[in-house]
Amino acid sequence: MRLTNSDRDAFIQAVLDDVPQTNYDEEARSKIQAWAVARMPEVVRIAYEKHPAYFETRWHRTPGCLATVYAVSVDNDTNIQEIDPAFYSELVELASLKSEQQRRERELRQQLKGVIYSCTTLKKAEELLPEFKKYLPADRDGNTNRSMPVISNLVATLTQAGWPKDQPLAQGA
Repeated sequence: MRLTNSDRDAFIQAVLDDVPQTNYDEEARSKIQAWAVARMPEVVRIAYEKHPAYFETRWHRTPGCLATVYAVSVDNDTNIQEIDPAFYSELVELASLKSEQQRRERELRQQLKGVIYSCTTLKKAEELLPEFKKYLPADRDGNTNRSMPVISNLVATLTQAGWPKDQPLAQGA
């Protein structure tokens, strides 16, 4: 069976979906929400915990590639960088971690793309990538064969990144 670009792109995405990722945007949202609640006077915090729907939420800008966060606010100033530079530096670190994670994912995507786009048929992909058979499309022609050696560099790189998610990290990762 000939592989289409859609088959190849689906393969790449399926493999990358199996590499563990940290949701730094959610981590930042959680930290900002906790920070905003901690800034409240005690009596206001007690009221907020009992009746959160009565409190206004606002957009809080975040550094770098982190998503902007919608969180509770008791004043009009949502510029975290000016209000609490120490806390903002924690967010800068999260942004840096997210950026590094995105860079690693782009590199893995390029490596996978280089391998799978060199395969014109499902048979060739199965020969070159036997460990990745579960990510390949089903054979629409009925012909399959698997006898080529493993491409170890790609597997080692992905394993070092934590692939697959549901298994413990390999030694040295």
